[in-house]
Amino acid sequence: MNKTQIIELVAEKIDTQSIKSITEVLNNFIEVVAELLADNQAVNIQGFLSIQNKIQKAKSGNFNGVKWETKDRLMPKVKLSSKFKEAVQNEN
Repeated sequence: MNKTQIIELVAEKIDTQSIKSITEVLNNFIEVVAELLADNQAVNIQGFLSIQNKIQKAKSGNFNGVKWETKDRLMPKVKLSSKFKEAVQNEN
């Protein structure tokens, strides 16, 4: 399911035809989460998920005689809440 389809489902669920406002809310939510993670702040939505940055250590290697390496970098790590996992399991 893509972003547009999710927006349409949300519009149905809250009984509105304002796809534009739901799109704006979702886009701004994504932007705020990205900004928080870029600032190395954790995001926690109780009952849904938490996202925090973890350091991915530098790597190096050799591919077909070409040496390569990466630097340490921050990577978002997503953890689903047990309540959310339970809800998904109960749907099946």
